[in-house]
Amino acid sequence: MDHQDEEEAGLEAGAIDYITKPFHNASFKAKIHNYLTLKELLAKNKSQIISLDFENDWF
Repeated sequence: MDHQDEEEAGLEAGAIDYITKPFHNASFKAKIHNYLTLKELLAKNKSQIISLDFENDWF
């Protein structure tokens, strides 16, 4: 299995990204920052949806 096949398999298995070595620290830090921001936004979105569902159940 070559590098491209490994990357494809990882992404098909649900990975969001595939980071190869050697990597550049600035790019790596930016990706991590973006993923953590995305995780936070998704959690807020989920919380808002749950809140709206809860409010709708009362009416």
